[in-house]
Amino acid sequence: MESVVKKNAVTILKITVLAMLMFGQLYRINYAIDTYYTFFTGFRWSADDMIIRNGRVVIALCYWLFDLTSLPNECFYYISYFMAMLFLVIAVWIYTGIINRYVKNENISLIVSFISIVNIFIIEYFMFLEKGPFMLGVFFNVIIVYFLQKFIDTGKNIFLIAMIVFDFLTILTYQGIICLYFILALPIVYKSSKNLWEYIKYIIMLCITYWIPVIVELLMFNIIFSSTRSGYDDSETISDKIENIKNIFIRTCTETFDIIPRNVFLIVVLLLALISVVTIIHTANKKILNIINILIIIAACILLPMASIIGATGWDAPRIVYPLASIVGVLVINYYINIDELECKNMFNKCMKVLILVVLAFYIVIQYGGFINIINDRFESNYADRIRIQEIGQTIAEYEIESGNKVKYISFYRDANHDYPYYKDINDQSDLAISSFHNWDSQLNAINYYLGTNYRRSYGNKWYEDYFAQFDWHCYSPSQIECDGDTLHYCVY
Repeated sequence: MESVVKKNAVTILKITVLAMLMFGQLYRINYAIDTYYTFFTGFRWSADDMIIRNGRVVIALCYWLFDLTSLPNECFYYISYFMAMLFLVIAVWIYTGIINRYVKNENISLIVSFISIVNIFIIEYFMFLEKGPFMLGVFFNVIIVYFLQKFIDTGKNIFLIAMIVFDFLTILTYQGIICLYFILALPIVYKSSKNLWEYIKYIIMLCITYWIPVIVELLMFNIIFSSTRSGYDDSETISDKIENIKNIFIRTCTETFDIIPRNVFLIVVLLLALISVVTIIHTANKKILNIINILIIIAACILLPMASIIGATGWDAPRIVYPLASIVGVLVINYYINIDELECKNMFNKCMKVLILVVLAFYIVIQYGGFINIINDRFESNYADRIRIQEIGQTIAEYEIESGNKVKYISFYRDANHDYPYYKDINDQSDLAISSFHNWDSQLNAINYYLGTNYRRSYGNKWYEDYFAQFDWHCYSPSQIECDGDTLHYCVY
């Protein structure tokens, strides 16, 4: 018993070290555009919005509970960060324990479990204020895989019911994570199947446990709440939708939102799939079934996250397609669990194992570098926003002293060729390091947050609209700020 406790403690310590390497810098508070909105409107109002507009009941519950504490807004960030790290470490530990039943090398079990859950797209979850609840959703997915393993071991239907319950909890947390357990479970399902029919039975069971909560959620949030994040956008034709998803898929796999260098993800996936197929042809007994299993893994990793985009009305972002990037870790898990099951000691298999480890090590290093760059870009973007807002505050203060007027309103405009407000040499994909001046709600909220003011929005003046349209700025200029009466007119370049 003592040795088991010690072993688990060492495993948890290793996972914690890896998690801190990836996300340790984020203990410092940073701001997404939604953060200013939540801080300004308050957690109680944001909780209601999370349910009505987004259908995220669990996140809303976290907001409600925090609102009851009356703690400063910033405290939620630190609580959320602690929650995220805690649930992430526990999730990887549980999944490592499951994989370790089949892969006896504990370090390999840990690494492949870690990279399957902490894939390249998980970084965007850590960029938002609700990172803790997001990781709670990831934890729910791993618990579903745990209950699946229990069902395989015992055949008791109570574990199927538990899978459905936790899948439903996942949907009520964040819809983009719901298919993660399906993908993580596929190598285990194939390993546990005694024959083709049992394999098909388990796949059907996974589909049922996936679709029952999805259908219930769609009914709840389209009929009762009319959630804009849980429905189907019928403004596009089916062919337009398919074309859009195809383009999103290609961009996602090749560009990876510039989290890592372009085409690296696609090359790594193709390499791992090729190694797996070549090894199957060379050594495995059930060649066709093994290849079919790889094709199912690839199909699930592609189709299920793409289905989430349909529910998100066509928006592509790392947080929505997050489960797709788990394909790297899952392909390696599948190799060790199912393809290397004969444990051949010939030179070919040894070379394939070494090659897989080299590819995985390269990928992890690239991912680590990408995460560090993204995190640094976020801090730089926040700092640039703050400096920009301080310039606005200083201009207002000087104007009020000189004119005797009191500024109460701020009106926003755009110049001739408005750029999306990503700063130069900073990641300009998705919401990873976007400026607070991008969205209409975060513009004013960020100014009020940093200046400690309560300015209200004025919806523009035709003369200033035409005036600012004559310019084409690409950096900050004092000329972007004009004060007139009780209103500040600001041009977002």
